[in-house]
Amino acid sequence: MKLNLLGAAAALLMAVPALAADWPDSPDALGGTWTMDGLTEGSDSCVFQLGVDETIGGWTINLPNTCKRSFPVLTAVTAWRVNPETGAIVLADAERHAVLEFERAADGGYVAHPGDGSDATGLAIQKGDPAERHPPTPQEAMTGTWRISALGAAHLCTFELTSDAKGRSGQITVRQPCSSEWAGRPFTRWSISGKTISLNDARGNSILEFRRVDQFTFERTSSDDPYSRRGEMMFFGKVF
Repeated sequence: MKLNLLGAAAALLMAVPALAADWPDSPDALGGTWTMDGLTEGSDSCVFQLGVDETIGGWTINLPNTCKRSFPVLTAVTAWRVNPETGAIVLADAERHAVLEFERAADGGYVAHPGDGSDATGLAIQKGDPAERHPPTPQEAMTGTWRISALGAAHLCTFELTSDAKGRSGQITVRQPCSSEWAGRPFTRWSISGKTISLNDARGNSILEFRRVDQFTFERTSSDDPYSRRGEMMFFGKVF
């Protein structure tokens, strides 16, 4: 699911306050699976869960590493709540400060403006997981654009993957943007064994290995990698 840029922008402008009685006073109406998207073309997306158990600052939230990799501003988020004055969904940190506030839009989605101390813009959320409605085949899941990135850092390198019918191996091609220390590596093929994906050279020698987190994300602690900072968590994730 990718919100249309112009449609989402128009929806934000059209958003109007609703009656306070329309706003939930418990998390049950909004709890469940949600999808977050950037509003610019080619931006990432991720799936997360709004919980229904009380915690400091509101109710619990489950943000997988996929989300924190794609949207580093989320690394500070530990809870969510509803703004009692506007009905917006607020993502808050451990000190109850608003990190992001998603206002209700005319199309039924929510569009974000920055909370206290945040410069994040151009994000939207909508309830549901598109993959549950149209689950991809193993080949479709692995085929497409992927990126290596570090937690809270810029993307390190972009790749284009092809896949066999089983989603277990295929070709990998370096694409831009890709930093010089990564672009010079002889990435040629990729393969999956168990929960590990290996990015290989033409002879099948492994250059990098990542362990699966979910269908579209792999991670590794790169303490032994000369091309990144010691102890840095790195991710290999699909771009939607």
